[in-house]
Amino acid sequence: HVLVQTEVNYTGNDGNRYCRVSTRRWRIASDTDSYLRSLDPTVCAVLLGKRACLEAIRIVDDHSSSGRRSSGGEGDEDAMFKELREETDHQMRALIRKIAPKTP
Repeated sequence: HVLVQTEVNYTGNDGNRYCRVSTRRWRIASDTDSYLRSLDPTVCAVLLGKRACLEAIRIVDDHSSSGRRSSGGEGDEDAMFKELREETDHQMRALIRKIAPKTP
């Protein structure tokens, strides 16, 4: 499936500007095998890299906003990077399961 999003901007009778967004899920393949054959490994790698970067930013932001890094200790950064490694590993395994579900 692919998500298709449409945005409509308009001015209401009251003179205010409005924005309406509609998201629909469209089927892009008739079955799982067709979908898996249509995947481009390079695109999957780029998307995985992007997801890992976004997750890294989220983890750093979470640690910064929670004050976990305020002490400046190496243990805090080690914990943050351990969490990042674990999350990245989790995301990679999830993607591999989607791309090659028959792989152990």
